[in-house]
Amino acid sequence: MMQNYQYVHNREKECYSQAILAFKVAYDLYRKVERKARWRRFVCCLLRRSFLLPDLASTLACGTSNNRASAGIQAVDLEQILGSENRSQDFDQAFHPLNEKNRERWMRIAKLCLTGQSLPAVDLIQVGQKYYVRDGHHRVSVMRALGYKYIDANVTVW
Repeated sequence: MMQNYQYVHNREKECYSQAILAFKVAYDLYRKVERKARWRRFVCCLLRRSFLLPDLASTLACGTSNNRASAGIQAVDLEQILGSENRSQDFDQAFHPLNEKNRERWMRIAKLCLTGQSLPAVDLIQVGQKYYVRDGHHRVSVMRALGYKYIDANVTVW
């Protein structure tokens, strides 16, 4: 009976240690991405360029069709995700978070990725060869920061 207790106790300590490690790695990664965002904002201001994500509404104003069709779940190259449907003020063009309000959710998603848990597919809108995020901005940001090449996405073609 005592051996069983020790096994359970050691397993709890191990899980607790992993959770602390995941939190520390997620926190350090968030701070690194935050510094990159500040640097990108500074450089863009010097060059008088926009650092915000392109907005889907401005793309559609250029005459893109409003026909919509679901393309289903696909693995999408993260480099092709270039804009947002409704959150262009919250992330820069590299999907670095711009506001401190994003930190808690960003870190929670990073911890899930770091501990090997699966995440739901993001919702993307495809316009030509570009993708815009409808839902899943934090997931895209975290996956880019962790060096992933692809992300599962539910794609709607416009």
